[in-house]
Parts: sequence; structure tokens; C-alpha cells
Amino acid sequence: MKKTLILIALIGSSFQVFSNEDAYVTYTGEVLQCNFNKGRDLDKVLDFVRNDWYELADSYPAPYEGNVVTPQLYDDNEGYDLYWVGFTTNNNAMGQVLDWFSVNGTKTFAKWQSLVDCASWSQWDIFEVRANQTDYQEGDNNIWALHSCSFKQGKGASDIRENDNVWNEFLDSLDHKGGVWRWWAAGGSSLEETNDFYVNMGFSSMTEYGNYRDARLKSLVDGTYPETIADCLPPRVYSVNNIKAIKPGKVTLTFSLDNVEATINLSVVKNPINNLVLSSDLDTARTGDVVTFSTMAYDEKNRIISDLPIVYSYSGESFDKSNT
Repeated sequence: MKKTLILIALIGSSFQVFSNEDAYVTYTGEVLQCNFNKGRDLDKVLDFVRNDWYELADSYPAPYEGNVVTPQLYDDNEGYDLYWVGFTTNNNAMGQVLDWFSVNGTKTFAKWQSLVDCASWSQWDIFEVRANQTDYQEGDNNIWALHSCSFKQGKGASDIRENDNVWNEFLDSLDHKGGVWRWWAAGGSSLEETNDFYVNMGFSSMTEYGNYRDARLKSLVDGTYPETIADCLPPRVYSVNNIKAIKPGKVTLTFSLDNVEATINLSVVKNPINNLVLSSDLDTARTGDVVTFSTMAYDEKNRIISDLPIVYSYSGESFDKSNT
């Protein structure tokens, strides 16, 4: 039986986990494991997702993206025909989407159930080890490699940050552009699973995946393989087609008052900033001193970005003791 994986991709938020260093970007995911109903196939599911679901998802109360994924390398005795996986910024946002969908998505979900029979529904906490450096658009294709991993004896969550730093250095040396995420099981996940987490790696093509596997093999031979805290099983590899992306594009804003209405078309562009450097003309300031701040913005290639609308703010409380 050929397996088909449908994935709804992600928007992130930042939480401080595992250490006091830079915060991880995190996501909340949901996974439905499904099989095709008799007479249904991938084309019918894609038509549904690209039309019925897509139109409904535009009204979701929180960001939610979608990809259709088919297997490239897999075991025919494992898994289901189809998986539906959704991602939001956090558990609260996922709850908002599910509450909204339970009220407004009844007809759409009924059509979904006419296409597939889903055996389970689970949620996942996802931590971004490496940000995706490729600007995927709706309709683009890429590759995901999903690994089942367990901590080595004596290793645990407190060792992840250091190991992630080593992994990123290794992937930098390969000029790897894809993202890397650790998936942790949450509500509804299988109680029979014995692994600690999953690692999902993104690639732009099977060629890039092959290049990574060659580099991995070489590092295993010469003793430089960066994975030192977990043992991971061989991955299942999937081809990912992006169905719905929260991305740069065009948007129309409509303003109305009584019977008067006006619209304006805006272009939403990708934020080019990769790093900010804040400096001031004084290291120490006294009451009444004027301190001048300046900020330089850099892109991912460390080039200065000019003409940005940088706004400064402050927080705190002042006390006037002149009359005391």
C-alpha cells in the first residue's frame, strides 16, 4: 500500500527552553493518520485541500499553513495512506483554530471524511534547531526526512543545546539551506512509541538530500559525525508540496463606515533582517544627559540594510525626588 503524507506547515514563536541561551523558535503541531476511502485517491484529496479547505483556512483565527507530502523512501508495511499535520505558533493558537473549526468547519470536515478514514489525532511540540533559509512559496516542492530518535545512556534534554550548536556548524559546512526541527509527542500521541523524539530535516531536492547523506557517511568514517546525544533510526523521506503558505505577497485592506468604503492594496515583503546591532554614544549616563542610539541592520549575508523604519521604545518608571 503506497503511503501519502499531508502536512500543514508552520509559523513560529520563541520560548526559552533547555538553557539560558538564545530562545528556540517553537511550534504546535497536530497530526491525523488516515487511509483513503474506497474509490478515493490523492488527486481527489488535493482538489479538496486546494479549494474547500484552502478557502476555509483563510478565515482561521490564527496562522496555519499546508503542504501535501508523498513518500519517496518508505516501508510499505508502515504508516497510513495519508497524514494531515497542522502547525500553529503555540498551543493557544492551535486551540483557537480547533474551537473555530468545530463551529465553522462542519461541512468541510464532512467532505474530508468522505475522502479519508482517520484512525488517530495527536498533537506535537516542535522546536526549531535550524531555521529554513529557503523562501518557499505556495506550490513549491521540497523534501523532508523524518528520523525517530532516543537519547543515549546518560544524555537528556539538558544536552540538546550544545549538540544543536555542533549540528549547525556541521550543516553550515555543507551550506545546508533546509530547516531542522525536533518533534516531541503531546496529547493523543501513541502510547506504544518508545522513542524520545523525532528529528525532521528539510532539503530542497533529493540531490541535496543525497549530498547530505554522502557527507554524513564521510563524517561517520572520519569520526566527525555531530550527533553525540541520541541514536536515530533511518529516516522516512517525503516529497512535500506546499498547499498554503503564510508568506510575502499582496493584501487588500478595506475600510468602511456606513455606506462609504475605500480599499488600499499593499505588498507584504519578506523581512530581510537577520541581525541588529545597537550602539550608543555613552556607556554611562546621568539624569539630564542626552544619549544618542544608533542601530545597524544586517541581512543573512551580513550586508547592511538601509532605510528601515526602526522605532525605539523604553520601559521603566521615573521618580521625581526634587521636592523630597
